[in-house]
Amino acid sequence: MLTHLKSIWYRIAPLCVGLAMSQVLATWRVWQSNQHILRQSQAITEAGWLSIPCGPAMAGLVTFKAAFWGGLFFTLSLGAGLSLLTWGVLSIFGRNGLRNWFGRIVVALIWTIILLTINSNGIMLGESLFVFLVPLVFGWVYLKCRSDLVTAGPRYLRFTAPASLILLSGLWFSQYNSDLFINIRDQLLLSNPAGQAVNTFYYRYTLYPAEAFKSFDQKTVRTCALSGIRDPQLARRLADRLIALNVLPLNHFPQNDLSIQEVQDQLVFKTNGSAVLTVPIKAFEADPSSWLIRFSVQSDSYEGLRSLIFASLVLAFPILLYMVLYGFLKMMIGFFFKPIMATWMVAGICIALGILLLLPIWSFNNQNQDRMNLADLLKSDKRADHLLALRFMEQQKLEITGFPHYEGLLRSADVSERYWLARALAYSRRSASYDYLLELLSDPEPIVRCQALYALGQRAEARAIESIRAHIAFSDHWYVQWYGYGALRKLGWHQKPLP
Repeated sequence: MLTHLKSIWYRIAPLCVGLAMSQVLATWRVWQSNQHILRQSQAITEAGWLSIPCGPAMAGLVTFKAAFWGGLFFTLSLGAGLSLLTWGVLSIFGRNGLRNWFGRIVVALIWTIILLTINSNGIMLGESLFVFLVPLVFGWVYLKCRSDLVTAGPRYLRFTAPASLILLSGLWFSQYNSDLFINIRDQLLLSNPAGQAVNTFYYRYTLYPAEAFKSFDQKTVRTCALSGIRDPQLARRLADRLIALNVLPLNHFPQNDLSIQEVQDQLVFKTNGSAVLTVPIKAFEADPSSWLIRFSVQSDSYEGLRSLIFASLVLAFPILLYMVLYGFLKMMIGFFFKPIMATWMVAGICIALGILLLLPIWSFNNQNQDRMNLADLLKSDKRADHLLALRFMEQQKLEITGFPHYEGLLRSADVSERYWLARALAYSRRSASYDYLLELLSDPEPIVRCQALYALGQRAEARAIESIRAHIAFSDHWYVQWYGYGALRKLGWHQKPLP
């Protein structure tokens, strides 16, 4: 038993240490980002504008918990990707493979490509340190582990886990479409308490890390400095145009997203003290939106990082989940069966669980939408029928109030049913549906409140503006405020120019 436990530890120790190092670095990065957002939000609020986050939602920015759980996003995406890539490289070349020139060249080439990707639009010291340290500590622990215990057992057993993973990947890829992640959320997460807890966690903490690598154009509220504009009338005109485009002048804030300086008949756009773009004044005044987009593209230092995070999230995170499940089952079953039998049993269980989780998604994807009777689906006792009808109505922008039984879904115990009901109500033109959306703003689940706000924005009814603003002011949830701000902008609301 002791040998079995040592073997397990030597297998998982490098991954644990790599992920731990990732979590430390990511927590610090999100903490720094949160402090910047807090200072910026406070400056925006003091200037008389609406900041997102604002009010009660700003309190999370000062907590270690928000930084830690926000950092977990980086750990489970980029941290997992770097750790698993390091594991793969070391496994291919073996423990002594890096001693020859070919192995060293390959490893150097891989990490050079990663570093060039991250620093493709400017030097990113913190992110480069992340890419350097996580593989370094992983590799150091990997090479320190006793290879005689790690490689114990027949050689072919090493390929059992990868083979079962490849098989499951193929099965899941067969159901891939643009709605795959929505189907995973609806069919696997929101259908049970544990999944609902994961979904709630996602909505509570993902905006903290997301804000740490957004481009200028992706940010909810942007700030700029116009202190470099000598002509007061020009400064006033620029301020009016920028405010309409959700860029708020804060001349006394030292860390603005954009700084504009007047040089003869040109405007110089700067960020972090460096010039990014030069624009003729008349050209910018004629079409400020397109020039701001161009500035966003040219000043975006995080494009490469976002690409690596997305690739890691799509590829590395599922592999990590599989490895955790496989390792846990292998540890438990290994106490009772010999390694060969335990390996085959674990592989079989993992494949069975993967197929079992895939079945609801496969079943939903294979519904025959050509012969649907929406009224019958809404009065059905099956959750899947309700979701199918609501999603179809939302996609086709149908008038949901023309179908009976939809009102009962307002009090449905199922989160996803209330979610899709709010989405479908976005395209209703009857007055009762507006009141239903206001009722859904009091829903206990943030994901439902977000969609109620989204729907109010889609309805193009100006009377919703005050209700949305009041909801933003009292909400303690950043994601809800973010959806509310988007709804306000959709309704034509914008920040009021200062006198």
